[in-house]
Amino acid sequence: MKYILLRITLLIIVINFGACSSNNKNDNKEINSSSNNINNSYVKENQEVKIFNKPEKINNQQFIEKVFNYKKYSKWVYEGKEPCIIDFYADWCAPCKMSAPIYESLAIEYSGKIRFYKINTDSEPELANYFKIKAIPSFMFCPMQGNPEIYSGFISKDEFKQIINRIFKENLTYN
Repeated sequence: MKYILLRITLLIIVINFGACSSNNKNDNKEINSSSNNINNSYVKENQEVKIFNKPEKINNQQFIEKVFNYKKYSKWVYEGKEPCIIDFYADWCAPCKMSAPIYESLAIEYSGKIRFYKINTDSEPELANYFKIKAIPSFMFCPMQGNPEIYSGFISKDEFKQIINRIFKENLTYN
C-alpha cells in the first residue's frame, strides 16, 4: 500500500512540475537577441521534392546553418525557408519522453508547412545556454518573420496546435 501511494505521489509531482527543472513553470519567452532523422517538410533540391515526416536531430553547426547564426548576428535573423519548431530535450528527461510522440505526430500533420528539429541539451549545452534554456522540454517556435517564442514544460497536442496557429498563422495555408 505504501508503495502504491509513493508511486501516485511521484506521478503527481511529475505532472505538476511538467518539466525537468527545479524552478520553472510553463513559461513563454520571446527571444530578443542583440545521427540525423528525416524532417517533416518538403525541400526542393535540383527540381526534386523530398518529403520529411519526422523531427530532425540537429547539432550546433546545423542549427547555425538552418535556423540562426548566433555567432554572426547579434539580432535574430532566421535562416530557414519555412517556419520551424525546436524541441530542446534530454534522453533522461521523463516529460521529454512524454512529449516525443506528440511532437512526432505534429511533424507528420504539419509536413510541408513547418520544420521540426530536436536538440539534445546534453550534447549541445552551448545552444541551451545561449537561449537560457533552464527547463526541458522547451520548445522554440521560429516564425519566418519576427522573434521566436520559447515554451517550457510538457505541452499537450491541443496546446501545441493553438500555439502553432497563433505564431505561424501567416505561414500556414490549409487546403
